Amino acid sequence: MATSGTVGQSFIDVADIIDKAIRRCGVQPNMLTPETTQIVTDNLFMLLTTLANRGINMWRVHRSLMGLYANQAEYTMAQGTLDILYALYRMPQRLSGTVVSSAGGTATNATDGDIDTLCTQVSPNGNISWDFTDPVVVNSIGILAGATASYTLVFEVSDDDVVWTQVGASPGATAYTNGRWQWYDIEPADSARYFRVRETGGGTLSVREVFVTSTWTEITMARLNRDEYSALPNKRLPGQALQFWFDRQITPKMVLWPMPNTTFTLMSLYTHRQIEDVGVLSNTLDIPQRWYEAVVTGLAFNSVLELPGADLQRYETLKDQANMAMTTAEAEERDASPTQWQPNISPYTA
Repeated sequence: MATSGTVGQSFIDVADIIDKAIRRCGVQPNMLTPETTQIVTDNLFMLLTTLANRGINMWRVHRSLMGLYANQAEYTMAQGTLDILYALYRMPQRLSGTVVSSAGGTATNATDGDIDTLCTQVSPNGNISWDFTDPVVVNSIGILAGATASYTLVFEVSDDDVVWTQVGASPGATAYTNGRWQWYDIEPADSARYFRVRETGGGTLSVREVFVTSTWTEITMARLNRDEYSALPNKRLPGQALQFWFDRQITPKMVLWPMPNTTFTLMSLYTHRQIEDVGVLSNTLDIPQRWYEAVVTGLAFNSVLELPGADLQRYETLKDQANMAMTTAEAEERDASPTQWQPNISPYTA
């Protein structure tokens, strides 16, 4: 007998999940009204939101790079950041070479280490290129924008300054803010004599710095609790930012100590982020397929007491099914790597 030959290509949209959940409550879809549909949709949103309270959702662990700035201790995190799982302080070593701007502006201003000088091109879709004389691997790049604009950048390499090949994934159309870093690791990266960053979306490049590197040093940052941070005698001490306090407000932020003393370092972060919103009924949910059953059964249990016409005699059955499905899904939410225990027992009263 033939099989489909595909894996992970079947999707259930929000409308179908709601349909399955209400059927398990003993309600037929033709009995739904816009009001009751909104009730179940709201319950679905709340269910997804509270999944993070039960543990780390592995598919929502996100790696990102965040540029640092001299004399700035507080950094606002991306919307939906729930926790910082791991933080590394990165000190990159800048590659040097002959830099050229294809569309005007002072190219050397982009590599002079002075954030107050700008390389502003005069025509769209230009590029800034480096000749390193010998082949090197550029595997990370930082763009310190000189204007607030949207750019669609690609990174390219060449052995002869004629034929260019893209390396790494394009960041796509990205909003850049004047005086703020956007850092990217280039994977995969290729060894070549020439490297360039090129605009492809019709924008005219304006940058304060473009930092290209192939090597860096990373140091694990230690986490402080609120008591420890509050007790620091000099919270504005400048230096290498090797410790942080994660202030879990509605808009969370990282507070670094010591406070960075340079604008040419960054952090590599692993963060746990909230599951995306439900959105419209035609969307698919931001969950892996292995979680569909747990979400459907959990939604049915959460909705049975609120749905007009629901069979309340199913309450205990739905409760047992939801608990079993959630337990099964959570038991597999792991990376199967060896576990290391490092006790660090200390008082904390926050």
